[in-house]
Amino acid sequence: MKKIILILLVLIPLVNATQTLITPIDFSSEQTHAIRLEDGDGISFYVNNKKFIISIDEIGKNSIRVKSFLYDENGSKETFYIPLNGQLSYKLDFDKDEIYDLKVDLMRIEENSNKAVVLFERIDEPKGKNNEVTGGTVFKNSIFNVKGIILTILIIIIGLVAYFTFKK
Repeated sequence: MKKIILILLVLIPLVNATQTLITPIDFSSEQTHAIRLEDGDGISFYVNNKKFIISIDEIGKNSIRVKSFLYDENGSKETFYIPLNGQLSYKLDFDKDEIYDLKVDLMRIEENSNKAVVLFERIDEPKGKNNEVTGGTVFKNSIFNVKGIILTILIIIIGLVAYFTFKK
């Protein structure tokens, strides 16, 4: 009886580990897809007749890590990881033709179900001169960053004024 329970305890994680879901996406009908994914789930799609997969590698409280790959000159796969949060989105060039193929953006993380809603958008945008091969970063909430800097400076100034006023 103990052996059966031990075998079941060993097999349960193996069964759960194989329950990943890869959703095929066709960007020819719709350019944008919002997909709800959990850890290990992903999407598959084609760029120039080559199949690519993007999957969720890790879900945190405020961010996720996405895993995918590119083909190098020899035809072998190069794996890469990108972090996504509410302020960053990435543009990716899968076929290395200096034109971005896909934009990936985190919409939200559902804390109760440990799932993330990720927005995948098919784009056809030329790269700038200073971008990396695997992707460029787009900051979405730069106004928030400026307000935070101004608020920090004001707090420091008020603190210094209060310090020198009551220094006696």
